Amino acid sequence: MNPLKLAHSVHKGLTNPNSQRVFELHGEYKRQYPSSMREEWKRVRRSWFGKRNPLPKGVLWEPHCHTTCSDGELEPGELVDLMFESGIEACSITDHGNQRAWNLLREGRWDKDGNYPLNERTRRGVEYDIILDTNGKCLTVYEPGGRSLFIPRSIEYMTEDGELCFHGVSEDFPVSSERMPLRGAIQAVKDLGGFAVINHVLLWEGIAWRRGEKAVEEAVEAGALGIEVNGAECWPQYHSSVAARHFARRYDLALIATGDAHKDYMFGRSGVAFPEDTFFEQIGNKTPPPEVMQEHLERGAYTTYLNYLNPFEFLEFFGFGISQQE
Repeated sequence: MNPLKLAHSVHKGLTNPNSQRVFELHGEYKRQYPSSMREEWKRVRRSWFGKRNPLPKGVLWEPHCHTTCSDGELEPGELVDLMFESGIEACSITDHGNQRAWNLLREGRWDKDGNYPLNERTRRGVEYDIILDTNGKCLTVYEPGGRSLFIPRSIEYMTEDGELCFHGVSEDFPVSSERMPLRGAIQAVKDLGGFAVINHVLLWEGIAWRRGEKAVEEAVEAGALGIEVNGAECWPQYHSSVAARHFARRYDLALIATGDAHKDYMFGRSGVAFPEDTFFEQIGNKTPPPEVMQEHLERGAYTTYLNYLNPFEFLEFFGFGISQQE
């Protein structure tokens, strides 16, 4: 692509007031944390030139992704196929404001409308067996070869202060037309036996967009477990990653790498890896998978892998009408 066309597309697509605020925050962070911003820019550029960080060993968790039940492109059944094909063993479907995909899979359905059985539409030609754990927090999908996929009951929820991901709740999180306060939402998740992760820090619809660090402090006080560093937030938004790393250190939060996957090329690029021995030891002791994940995150027994979108993927994902073929 002609670089001038690429630059023009970015400029044209990022001229609304929210986008201008993103550029302002980006500039503020470059002045306030120059070395951290330089280091993050190196990570962004590595991804731009195709130098991806490899998947680590361990139990891989896709912590933040979407299906056709909100604004993703994959049907719930397609996502299951892709996870097995990618070697990912845990996946939180975090559709916006609903847990329909999780419930459809529990019923063995393939698509968002529930029209087709999963085992009739899977492209892998296998018979999946789906088990709900006794406390309602997680589905386990088994394939005939013995491999399994853990799917915690999860959601991406918009509070009055921005979005959070909730994982491992024992029943569907209550959603209404009125947004819950930040503290109330996190408490509701804890009451349902789940845990909360701060999303999109310092970006619109993210925590700290409206009230700055005070919102992060409030989320931590309410019991948030982690904060995401998001591979979709490349230039000009990677100050969000710098902020996430900063807040994780300051407030002793788990730093959770995510891909915020909506399109097929976004899955499996960023996530969390848990050590196999301790993870499956606890699974063998009948601990629900989301609780195993939470315990590992709380004691720092995990690694992360982060790969940013390249410029073409960024522009295509955010709807600027540019593809790598142009």
